[in-house]
Amino acid sequence: MEIAPILLHLWQAFLLTMNILLTLFLPVILICFLLNLITNEQNRRLYQMAGWSGLMVTAWIGTPIHELSHAIAAILTGNKIVELKLFEPNKKTGLLGWVTHRPLTRFYLHGIISDTFIPIAPFFGGAMAVYLLVSVMLPGFSMYNGQAPHIYYITSDSVFQWQSYMVLKDSIVHFAAYLFEYIARHRLIHQPEFYIFLF
Repeated sequence: MEIAPILLHLWQAFLLTMNILLTLFLPVILICFLLNLITNEQNRRLYQMAGWSGLMVTAWIGTPIHELSHAIAAILTGNKIVELKLFEPNKKTGLLGWVTHRPLTRFYLHGIISDTFIPIAPFFGGAMAVYLLVSVMLPGFSMYNGQAPHIYYITSDSVFQWQSYMVLKDSIVHFAAYLFEYIARHRLIHQPEFYIFLF
């Protein structure tokens, strides 16, 4: 029995697995990293301008969504919520809210699943909150109507190609231009709902 074909097969399986994992998680990791940079800069400036109370301007609405996302993911992955504080700012620790949970089973794979989905849940919870806000506040707007430019999606075939990220950037710029044009065309800046949505 030859070892070389088996090693080659294992190597190809490893590369395919890495390709799939990077396709699934790399865009999310990059977006989370970018959002983290923007959030930290926003918080730094708010703190410089208005101190701790300046951070509360947006924290009172964002923190409950963030913590509730963690809690829902914990429940869905088979954990029991021990303590849930949706919004309880603490100036000394910097904490705004928290969730503590414990697993209902000691199965090893359960820990991996929980540790994967609970930390990233606010990314999806925040996106869902924005989607619902758009549906309520701007019911005529849709990313999927025939006029909206399509946003390019990175696939497993293009995840390692730098050019695909440039195409993604260009598609986001075109979509942003469409969004600003939509706001101007529908005179949304004259509607109070628009400012509530922006906040």
